Amino acid sequence: MPGVTLRKTLQGYVHIFVPDHPNAVGQGWVVHHRYVMEQHLKRLLQPHENVHHKNGDRADNRLENLEIWITAQPAGQRVPDRIAHARWLLAQYGTEEEQLEYQNAQVNP
Repeated sequence: MPGVTLRKTLQGYVHIFVPDHPNAVGQGWVVHHRYVMEQHLKRLLQPHENVHHKNGDRADNRLENLEIWITAQPAGQRVPDRIAHARWLLAQYGTEEEQLEYQNAQVNP
């Protein structure tokens, strides 16, 4: 990538220099695998979203090696909590129809 500044951490992650990125740390560095996924999704990642390297190589930031994992979970295991969480998941990650249906359900319970 010409004109792009990258660096590798001791932990094996690659960072990209994007000083105007909202999640840049230090003097403008962004974790590269998160940046790649954001560019693909055309949006910033949400705090509960993690980007996982399928092959375990922290420096392999090809899109086909990346997938989103979520860390948000309901507080309990009661059935109503699990159902609410399932609806939330569909509103975030379902088909376009599911997203529309469950986003509307959250606004108008």
